Amino acid sequence: MRIQFICEGCDEGYDNFSESFKCETQDAGTPVAAVGDIVTTGDYFGWFDGDKRWVIPPTSGKLRSERADLMCPEGGGNCFDSCCNYSFYYVVTAIDVVKHRVRYFLKTRAMTPPVRGTGYGHRNKLRYDVLTKVEAPSDYLVRSSWGLLKEAHSDAAPR
Repeated sequence: MRIQFICEGCDEGYDNFSESFKCETQDAGTPVAAVGDIVTTGDYFGWFDGDKRWVIPPTSGKLRSERADLMCPEGGGNCFDSCCNYSFYYVVTAIDVVKHRVRYFLKTRAMTPPVRGTGYGHRNKLRYDVLTKVEAPSDYLVRSSWGLLKEAHSDAAPR
Protein backbone atom coordinates (compact mmCIF):
# COMPACT_ATOMS: atom_id res chain seq x y z
CA MET A 1 0.00 0.00 0.00
CA ARG A 2 1.31 3.44 -0.98
CA ILE A 3 0.93 6.33 1.46
CA GLN A 4 0.19 9.69 -0.11
CA PHE A 5 0.31 13.09 1.54
CA ILE A 6 -2.34 15.53 0.35
CA CYS A 7 -2.04 19.33 0.25
CA GLU A 8 -5.13 20.75 1.93
CA GLY A 9 -4.91 23.87 -0.25
CA CYS A 10 -5.19 22.20 -3.65
CA ASP A 11 -5.70 18.44 -3.04
CA GLU A 12 -2.47 17.62 -4.86
CA GLY A 13 -0.92 14.31 -3.75
CA TYR A 14 2.74 13.89 -2.72
CA ASP A 15 4.92 10.93 -1.82
CA ASN A 16 6.34 12.62 1.28
CA PHE A 17 5.21 14.99 3.97
CA SER A 18 7.82 17.69 3.29
CA GLU A 19 6.67 18.17 -0.34
CA SER A 20 3.04 18.29 0.78
CA PHE A 21 3.87 20.80 3.52
CA LYS A 22 5.85 22.94 1.05
CA CYS A 23 2.79 23.06 -1.23
CA GLU A 24 0.41 23.84 1.65
CA THR A 25 2.48 26.76 2.87
CA GLN A 26 2.98 28.49 -0.47
CA ASP A 27 1.66 32.03 -0.58
CA ALA A 28 -1.28 32.83 -2.86
CA GLY A 29 -0.08 36.40 -3.13
CA THR A 30 -1.50 39.64 -1.87
CA PRO A 31 -4.81 40.72 -3.41
CA VAL A 32 -4.43 43.89 -5.50
CA ALA A 33 -7.90 45.08 -4.49
CA ALA A 34 -10.31 44.74 -1.59
CA VAL A 35 -14.04 44.08 -1.45
CA GLY A 36 -15.78 47.27 -2.52
CA ASP A 37 -12.94 48.50 -4.75
CA ILE A 38 -13.60 49.48 -8.36
CA VAL A 39 -11.34 47.61 -10.81
CA THR A 40 -10.77 46.94 -14.50
CA THR A 41 -9.88 43.54 -15.93
CA GLY A 42 -8.17 44.11 -19.26
CA ASP A 43 -11.00 42.32 -21.10
CA TYR A 44 -12.59 44.04 -24.09
CA PHE A 45 -16.10 43.77 -25.50
CA GLY A 46 -17.81 44.83 -28.70
CA TRP A 47 -21.06 45.87 -27.03
CA PHE A 48 -22.81 46.67 -23.78
CA ASP A 49 -26.45 47.10 -22.81
CA GLY A 50 -26.22 48.63 -19.36
CA ASP A 51 -25.10 51.83 -17.67
CA LYS A 52 -22.65 53.67 -19.94
CA ARG A 53 -20.98 55.26 -16.91
CA TRP A 54 -19.62 51.77 -16.07
CA VAL A 55 -18.04 51.54 -19.55
CA ILE A 56 -14.59 52.65 -20.69
CA PRO A 57 -14.84 53.67 -24.36
CA PRO A 58 -12.37 52.51 -27.02
CA THR A 59 -9.18 54.56 -26.99
CA SER A 60 -9.52 55.27 -30.74
CA GLY A 61 -12.94 56.82 -30.21
CA LYS A 62 -14.50 54.46 -32.78
CA LEU A 63 -15.88 50.95 -32.54
CA ARG A 64 -15.06 48.25 -35.06
CA SER A 65 -18.74 48.29 -36.12
CA GLU A 66 -18.45 51.99 -37.00
CA ARG A 67 -15.54 51.41 -39.40
CA ALA A 68 -16.18 50.00 -42.86
CA ASP A 69 -12.72 48.45 -43.16
CA LEU A 70 -12.74 46.70 -39.76
CA MET A 71 -9.06 47.46 -39.52
CA CYS A 72 -7.48 48.63 -36.30
CA PRO A 73 -6.68 52.37 -36.39
CA GLU A 74 -3.41 51.53 -34.63
CA GLY A 75 -2.39 49.32 -37.58
CA GLY A 76 -2.71 45.60 -38.10
CA GLY A 77 -5.87 43.62 -38.72
CA ASN A 78 -9.17 43.02 -37.00
CA CYS A 79 -8.28 44.19 -33.50
CA PHE A 80 -9.97 43.13 -30.27
CA ASP A 81 -7.99 45.41 -27.96
CA SER A 82 -8.69 48.66 -26.10
CA CYS A 83 -8.35 50.83 -29.22
CA CYS A 84 -11.40 49.20 -30.83
CA ASN A 85 -13.57 47.80 -28.04
CA TYR A 86 -15.18 48.67 -24.72
CA SER A 87 -13.82 47.77 -21.33
CA PHE A 88 -15.88 47.73 -18.13
CA TYR A 89 -15.51 48.89 -14.56
CA TYR A 90 -16.30 46.23 -11.96
CA VAL A 91 -16.77 46.23 -8.21
CA VAL A 92 -15.06 43.50 -6.20
CA THR A 93 -17.84 41.73 -4.27
CA ALA A 94 -15.77 38.97 -2.64
CA ILE A 95 -12.25 37.52 -2.55
CA ASP A 96 -11.10 34.03 -1.64
CA VAL A 97 -8.21 31.67 -2.35
CA VAL A 98 -8.65 28.53 -4.45
CA LYS A 99 -5.76 26.17 -5.10
CA HIS A 100 -3.23 28.77 -3.95
CA ARG A 101 -4.65 31.44 -6.26
CA VAL A 102 -6.50 34.61 -5.29
CA ARG A 103 -10.00 34.57 -6.81
CA TYR A 104 -12.03 37.76 -7.27
CA PHE A 105 -15.81 37.91 -7.59
CA LEU A 106 -16.81 40.90 -9.71
CA LYS A 107 -20.01 42.65 -10.77
CA THR A 108 -20.66 45.49 -13.22
CA ARG A 109 -23.56 47.66 -14.28
CA ALA A 110 -22.23 47.82 -17.87
CA MET A 111 -24.32 44.74 -18.63
CA THR A 112 -27.90 44.10 -17.60
CA PRO A 113 -29.26 40.97 -15.91
CA PRO A 114 -30.40 38.17 -18.22
CA VAL A 115 -32.71 39.47 -20.92
CA ARG A 116 -33.90 37.71 -24.09
CA GLY A 117 -31.22 35.05 -24.27
CA THR A 118 -28.22 37.23 -23.48
CA GLY A 119 -27.49 35.16 -20.38
CA TYR A 120 -25.48 37.09 -17.86
CA GLY A 121 -23.20 38.55 -20.50
CA HIS A 122 -20.29 39.71 -18.41
CA ARG A 123 -22.26 41.20 -15.50
CA ASN A 124 -20.75 38.63 -13.12
CA LYS A 125 -17.16 37.43 -13.35
CA LEU A 126 -14.73 35.18 -11.55
CA ARG A 127 -11.14 36.22 -12.10
CA TYR A 128 -7.88 34.65 -11.05
CA ASP A 129 -5.56 36.94 -12.94
CA VAL A 130 -4.34 40.37 -12.05
CA LEU A 131 -6.80 43.21 -11.88
CA THR A 132 -6.10 46.91 -12.02
CA LYS A 133 -7.51 48.87 -9.11
CA VAL A 134 -9.03 52.21 -10.13
CA GLU A 135 -7.29 54.64 -7.78
CA ALA A 136 -9.80 57.50 -7.97
CA PRO A 137 -13.17 56.16 -9.15
CA SER A 138 -15.96 58.65 -9.72
CA ASP A 139 -18.44 59.26 -6.93
CA TYR A 140 -21.11 57.79 -9.22
CA LEU A 141 -19.24 54.47 -9.62
CA VAL A 142 -18.73 54.21 -5.87
CA ARG A 143 -22.34 55.04 -4.98
CA SER A 144 -23.85 52.83 -7.68
CA SER A 145 -21.62 49.91 -6.65
CA TRP A 146 -23.31 49.69 -3.25
CA GLY A 147 -26.38 48.00 -4.75
CA LEU A 148 -24.18 45.43 -6.51
CA LEU A 149 -22.40 44.66 -3.24
CA LYS A 150 -25.72 44.26 -1.46
CA GLU A 151 -27.03 42.07 -4.29
CA ALA A 152 -23.90 39.87 -4.20
CA HIS A 153 -24.10 39.35 -0.46
CA SER A 154 -27.84 38.66 -0.46
CA ASP A 155 -27.27 36.09 -3.27
CA ALA A 156 -24.67 34.36 -1.08
CA ALA A 157 -26.79 34.36 2.11
CA PRO A 158 -27.97 30.93 3.24
CA ARG A 159 -31.66 30.29 2.65
